[in-house]
Amino acid sequence: MTVLLGNCLENAVASCLRAPAPRLIRLRVRIVNSTLAILLENTCDSVSFSRPGYQKENQEGSWLPAKAFLTMGSGGQGMESITHTAARYDGAAEFRFQKPLFHTRISLELPPSGPDTGT
Repeated sequence: MTVLLGNCLENAVASCLRAPAPRLIRLRVRIVNSTLAILLENTCDSVSFSRPGYQKENQEGSWLPAKAFLTMGSGGQGMESITHTAARYDGAAEFRFQKPLFHTRISLELPPSGPDTGT
C-alpha cells in the first residue's frame, strides 16, 4: 500500500509542479463491499497519448490503462508501476485526463476476514 500510494502521490506532485496555479491534489479512499477503492485527482496541464485512438477514448470520458499515456516524468515508470502493484494484489488501475485534472482510479480486493476464514 505504501509503494502504491507513494507512486500515485509522486506522480501527482510532479504533475502539479508542471501546471499553473491553482494546484490541487485530492485523495479519496473508501471500502465498497469487499473492495478498497482509491481515487486520486490532481492538477494536470496536459498529457500525451501513446496513439490517437486513446485520445478519442479519453475525450469520451473512458478510463484508460497506463499504456495509453506517454510518460512526462524523468523515470517513466510511475503509472506502469501503479498498475503492476495493483494487479499483484488482485486489483486494477485506470487513468483519465479531463483538464484541469488527471484522475487515477485503483481498486484492490480486500482479503476475507472474520471467524470463517481463520483470521
